[in-house]
Amino acid sequence: MIPMTVAAAVAGFFSLLLGYVVCRQTPWTESTPPFVLMSALLAAWAFVAVCAYSAAELPVFATLVRVEHLLQMLYLGAFLHFALNSTAAAPVRSWAIALVYAPAVATVPFFYRFAADLRNYSIVAGMWRLNQRLGSADLAIPVIVWALYHVIPAYCYLRRHQTPVPSDVRRRNLLLGTAVVVILVLSAIEGIVFPAAFDTTSIGPDLILKLGWLLCVAHLMERHRFLNASGPTDDVVLKELPEYAVFVLGPGGEVHSMNRQASLLVVGDGDAVLGQHLTELIPDHGRLSRELDRLRSGDVSSVATVAHVYRLAPDRMPMDLKVCALRDEDDGFRGYIVVGVHLPPRTPLETISCLSSRELDIVELVIEGRSNDYIAAHLSIAPRTVKSHLSHIYGKLQVDSRSRLFALLKRHRLISEHSADRYVLLPLDQ
Repeated sequence: MIPMTVAAAVAGFFSLLLGYVVCRQTPWTESTPPFVLMSALLAAWAFVAVCAYSAAELPVFATLVRVEHLLQMLYLGAFLHFALNSTAAAPVRSWAIALVYAPAVATVPFFYRFAADLRNYSIVAGMWRLNQRLGSADLAIPVIVWALYHVIPAYCYLRRHQTPVPSDVRRRNLLLGTAVVVILVLSAIEGIVFPAAFDTTSIGPDLILKLGWLLCVAHLMERHRFLNASGPTDDVVLKELPEYAVFVLGPGGEVHSMNRQASLLVVGDGDAVLGQHLTELIPDHGRLSRELDRLRSGDVSSVATVAHVYRLAPDRMPMDLKVCALRDEDDGFRGYIVVGVHLPPRTPLETISCLSSRELDIVELVIEGRSNDYIAAHLSIAPRTVKSHLSHIYGKLQVDSRSRLFALLKRHRLISEHSADRYVLLPLDQ
């Protein structure tokens, strides 16, 4: 009895301390409240177990057992609540998350009816124990719900591990999913199989297992600062734009996540693209990099282009892309969102690749409807130089006016259909 009492006391103290530390020292996310609730419920469950171990009277012990069950089931509700939030599987409506606690509360009448009968208790090793009669429906129903509260989080974590998310998020979800499976198996052995087979009682080791889980999660929260696989912005663009290929980029321009449509367009495993810079996926790094810098600095809010994206399927159809800057409520730069759509096959226009970088700059400004004087001032060149460049452009593309130039580029699908502050004209591979 003494080792189990000590184990329960240790689990209760450290789980309460852990909840306090996480609440005070880690960034507050949607996953933090259910984690703190888990730690508080585990602590309360452990302290009630300590009192139950020392109870000499059977009615007192029976009452504490019922309180233990309620706290354990609420803990499992918080356990599932945390898993749904940390894997971005939580319901869209905030109030709906409360439904995860409903099955836990629903088991209370069944368990209370079984535990209220004092004939279901016996003394083992000098202490009271509730008999493990799984043939009873009043006890089998809570056990089934208890199992589901472990299976569903494990499924959430392991399923999220297989989706196109950054490798560190995949590793975290694999670790958490595996840990839940291990806890499920060991808890079943320790709390059901072992007592039934050897006529003993045990709660302390199960509490230690739960404390180990909390320590594992707290370490990940401190190490990685968050457990959410995707933030609110990711949720919107990755779920609400299913017909578009959507890439979410980090502040450095590296691919952070993508939606299903984008992953389907990538050759092989979509994870091969995660972590790569956008300029590694799109040709003409220099021109695009300059535009990304302008997005980052706030000079423009969006850039559109038509380009081949490397690692696409063998047909290498061009994509119409729009890149926007992501900023928080304090106008701090957070990254980029790239929204793209496949374009139908186009007829070749090989002469576009013959335009110089300066001529491409002028064409982009012409596309935006800028005058010669504006182009000259913007590029710091003389108006006569602009006219000279336009003459060369018209000659190379065999057009004689701005409208015909625009129509030519439109016909060959070299101009983005997206509305944007800036249009980048990239020479495509033929």
